Amino acid sequence: MKDTTTIKNRTGLSQEEMAMLLRISESQWSMYKSGKRDIPLAAKQQLADLLVFVQKLDKKAEDFPHIKIQEARREKVFEQ
Repeated sequence: MKDTTTIKNRTGLSQEEMAMLLRISESQWSMYKSGKRDIPLAAKQQLADLLVFVQKLDKKAEDFPHIKIQEARREKVFEQ
């Protein structure tokens, strides 16, 4: 089964930000996302750590639903 959630959706980071965080070029990141190339092991480990961290944040948000309500309100304010 393919997970339809993208890394960008999970982290909220742009391609440029992700590449900078992983200390690789944007083209390396782009090729990795498209399945054309691999990324260095250190970058993979850092990406895994980032995804675990994001997953923990999501779990905490589930435990505290009022936080999601506050975030939604904040987003509405910025959209106007």
